[in-house]
Amino acid sequence: MNLPKNIRSNKLYVIISLGLVIFIFLTLFFSLHVFEGWQLKLSDTLFTEKQPLNSMIIIGIDDKSLQEIGRWPWPREKFIEILKILDKSTVVGFDVAMFEPYNKAVDTKLGELMRNINNTIIPIEFTSFKKNKNSIIGEKILTPIEELFEVETGFVNIFTDDDAVTRFIPLVIGDKKSFSLKISEKAVGTISYPSEIIRINYIGKPGSFEYISFTDALNSLDDKNIFDNKIVLIGATAPDLHDDSFVPTSAGTAMSGVEIQANVIQTLLTKNFLVDQPKYLVMVSILFFSLLITGLVILLHLRWASILSLALFIGYLILAFLTFKQGIILNIIYPPLTILASYTVAVSYSYVSEGKEKRKALKTLRQYVSREVIQEILENPDKLKLGGEKKDITVMFSDIRGFTSFSEKLKPEKLVGFLNEYLTEMSEIILDDKGVIDKYIGDAIMAFWGAPLENKHHSRDACRSALKMIDKLKEIQQNFKKRNLPEINIGIGLNSGEAVIGNMGSSKRFDYTAMGDTVNISSRLESLTKQYNVKIIISQTTYREINEEFVCRELDFVNVKGKNKPIKIYELVGEKDKVSKKTLDAIADFEKGLSLYRKQQWDKAIKQFECCPEETAKIFIDRCKFLKKDPPEESWLGVWQWKIK
Repeated sequence: MNLPKNIRSNKLYVIISLGLVIFIFLTLFFSLHVFEGWQLKLSDTLFTEKQPLNSMIIIGIDDKSLQEIGRWPWPREKFIEILKILDKSTVVGFDVAMFEPYNKAVDTKLGELMRNINNTIIPIEFTSFKKNKNSIIGEKILTPIEELFEVETGFVNIFTDDDAVTRFIPLVIGDKKSFSLKISEKAVGTISYPSEIIRINYIGKPGSFEYISFTDALNSLDDKNIFDNKIVLIGATAPDLHDDSFVPTSAGTAMSGVEIQANVIQTLLTKNFLVDQPKYLVMVSILFFSLLITGLVILLHLRWASILSLALFIGYLILAFLTFKQGIILNIIYPPLTILASYTVAVSYSYVSEGKEKRKALKTLRQYVSREVIQEILENPDKLKLGGEKKDITVMFSDIRGFTSFSEKLKPEKLVGFLNEYLTEMSEIILDDKGVIDKYIGDAIMAFWGAPLENKHHSRDACRSALKMIDKLKEIQQNFKKRNLPEINIGIGLNSGEAVIGNMGSSKRFDYTAMGDTVNISSRLESLTKQYNVKIIISQTTYREINEEFVCRELDFVNVKGKNKPIKIYELVGEKDKVSKKTLDAIADFEKGLSLYRKQQWDKAIKQFECCPEETAKIFIDRCKFLKKDPPEESWLGVWQWKIK
């Protein structure tokens, strides 16, 4: 932004100029209803579970009823039977179409019964209508058969938004009242409502209301008083009858039309109406936040401006949640979007003003390190100079076991979605524990601790991250099981030592990375996890740093591929205060076997390992049997040579 020098120095001018530009653009978007669909979707997330009215019950025409009574439509004698049970109900809402004659005698008897009981509402349905933003005009209508003309009716049309979700319902179309409004008025008398089209205040997921199967209701003659003095709704709930729609609280499951009507009735009877924030207040909010956030960024240190902006952003969302519970739907797109846009524009202006080095630092590291590290780099841009330096770090390699066979079971789009989900979860854990994401190699993650910022506890932080990743894996596995996805397992290798750290590449394109034997050994240890059937393997250098805080099990003394000097490796089991005595005893039993193995006492070692039920012990049993037949030299120190990478 090239402003004259005297104007650039005038911060108030900058604040007002940027704020008004943002206000004009976002107000224009708001007036053109841009993001209106997102406003609906986001406000859907604000619904919380509420207590259903205990004076209302749904009798469902469900799969069980269809199996016992037969295919739909049913003989209307069944409706006569059910109505006889409901003679003491407050209202009976019969959400079943009766637009075609069935049997003259039966239809006549049904009509007489409904008139005598005088508590029944049956449906009418508009088949043609004009719909605009604020009203619906009905044109053609289906009415009940002649024998039911004197029974009270209400239209049962349910309307969906562009995303096929039912949020709003008209209470009146022309001179006709809705099914739910007629039932509510039948129950309590005159009902007041804020507008002819209301937003339904759903009480929860499908299945939240008291419910009984149609056949169970027919068989409840000995307990028919369960329907006394209640609003009873009868309607289709079987999926094959296709009388359902997705709603804001669906959670992936469509809600039956009769339950949608129940939610409307509860909204009317409890008067828990949902009303949108007036448009002029939305525009006032846009103006307020555009000026406020721009002012914070221009006038304050970026750290404090960010904290306050985030606090305002979160605070507004909390306010939206609280007001929603009171029946007021705040706009949760434009005020938060104003905060984000104002912050982004103002920070961009500051970046242009403050120089190239800080922008370069942020661009390089923002995808790989935690906020604390980024802030340190911003304050010390020299740390991002091209080149490298030696540092003591801990390196992690994490990889999905059997990824090739796993990927063959998924379509490409699902595989990409899975990888993004998995890598996001694991990366957040690493970043939260002060780690740096070096790179993603397909399904593998390379990360390190101890650079660019000094961290005396890099081994500890890396081990904590590894354990958290295994815990998170259990959650992911449960989630995948629910979605019928294949189970996954991962292996993690950790090694501590000196490595070359820095920006490697050309002056225009480079990566902040680690190189050296420390990195290579970490990769080898990850490969060994599947050989020993464990989740996490750490090297002896890492073990020396963390053994006072974590429980580890010594696994072996090995030569990894490409290295001549053997190293001891350990399984990272858990933090000391979280490991059970049973696990500690099992570790002790295994390490006794390991000691006998290294002394070449093969039979005793086999016997000891047989006391250990897990797979790692079986590996050593097989190894003892092999070495018993072809024993090593007496000077053998227990070193095992691995050829795999």
